[in-house]
Amino acid sequence: MDLHTTAARVRSAIEESRGILPAAELDFAEQQISEALWRRELVGEHTVVALVGGTGSGKSSLFNALTHSDLAEVGVLRPTTRRPAACTWGTPPDQLLDHLGVEPADRIVRDTLLTHSAEEDLEGLVLLDLPDQDSIREDHASVVDRLVPLVDLLVWLVDPQKYADHVLHERYLGPLAVRSDAMVVAINHADTLTEEGLATVEADVRRILDEGGLGNSPVITMSVPSGEGIGQVRSQIAAAVASGSSADSTARAQVGGVARWLLRRLGTAEPELSEESVAPTVDALVRASGTEAVAESIERSLSRLGGAPIAVPEAPARAAVAAIGSGWAGHAKHGLPKAWAGEVDRHLPSVETLTHTLGAAVESVPAPPARVKAADTLLGGTLLAFGLAVLVLVLGSMLDWPTAPTLVGVALLLGVAGFFGWRSVNVRAHEADAIARRYSDAAREQVRSSVSEVLVAPTRTVLERHRRIRETLAEASASGASG
Repeated sequence: MDLHTTAARVRSAIEESRGILPAAELDFAEQQISEALWRRELVGEHTVVALVGGTGSGKSSLFNALTHSDLAEVGVLRPTTRRPAACTWGTPPDQLLDHLGVEPADRIVRDTLLTHSAEEDLEGLVLLDLPDQDSIREDHASVVDRLVPLVDLLVWLVDPQKYADHVLHERYLGPLAVRSDAMVVAINHADTLTEEGLATVEADVRRILDEGGLGNSPVITMSVPSGEGIGQVRSQIAAAVASGSSADSTARAQVGGVARWLLRRLGTAEPELSEESVAPTVDALVRASGTEAVAESIERSLSRLGGAPIAVPEAPARAAVAAIGSGWAGHAKHGLPKAWAGEVDRHLPSVETLTHTLGAAVESVPAPPARVKAADTLLGGTLLAFGLAVLVLVLGSMLDWPTAPTLVGVALLLGVAGFFGWRSVNVRAHEADAIARRYSDAAREQVRSSVSEVLVAPTRTVLERHRRIRETLAEASASGASG
């Protein structure tokens, strides 16, 4: 994924996060993206190397030695370097130099002084001599601050007497630990120290850098007057040029950093909204709705002679619905940071709305009609006839009644009628159970549909938004890291 695609995706995540994350944080993230793209365009394909150091470190003398000029100011007044100077090998990046405040009079183009082939390995280099980083003038220090994100290689010159300067470490070296491989620390004025003293200073500088997370930054000892170490500095600069501009990777890293910064404001995953995860809430609301009691009354009323009236569902208790809604919200917000949990809450219905929706859903399920009383009377008479038939036959056998054909026929007819009445009672019981179950299933389906509409759907809207942003930022973060 190229830089502009990565930046576009992070920006889309920023816009989709508005209304959830604080506007100030999102505006800051947007600003960082804009600055990264602007800096990338500013540098172009040039390799930017900056000589940075405190007053008296000798960076202006080194600049003049590397450029074979006397453009940079060398003096003893504080601050020594009052204006930035630049030397370009090739076409100068005027917009970048304007941004850094390098006046046209303080710019030189190296291949106008020497033949191109003499320093071909430096083609595309922009070498900057910046104002002293410990300058008492704030505008001088601000130039250094603007330069740091644009540079491919920083050459920090330190004086043997001031290398532990807290300004150098707190303001620059510490924050730049992540770019230690793009930094060289040069101890100047090596000729003013004994061999033993120089070794001590070099070891101490190495220790300070290692402790500050700058273990990849090489340390060079040098002296401009004697020329010691200048060749090593030049080799480091030439290697940076050969590696090409890091402007694109630097911008990628900054955009990726914004993506990671935003990722820390998201959860690592979204709560599951499967049928299995929704079922407990549906079960609880079904119990709260009273439809189970209605189903029982249906079965009881339709299966018995002269059954009781069928019950009607009552409005669910507010406290029960509130507890169930709270349980759902807890599941829906699990693992989400505060801002996103609040967004879930804003999308969920109030207790009153949930109670009303549940009541309306249950009321929409029609209860079956009660049995017709005449049918119950007929069935009861049939069963009575069956009982009389059995009684006649038993008594006739016991009392030795004459078995007149008429009596036997009547008994048989009553027996047949009674048998069918008994069968009807069994069928009726099964039918009542089936009708009660159909009602229960229909009521549950209405509750499930309501849960899907007022709880699951709004929750899914928020969680899908969270997932899109999270996946977009994760991809952008990986692209920034690989860039």
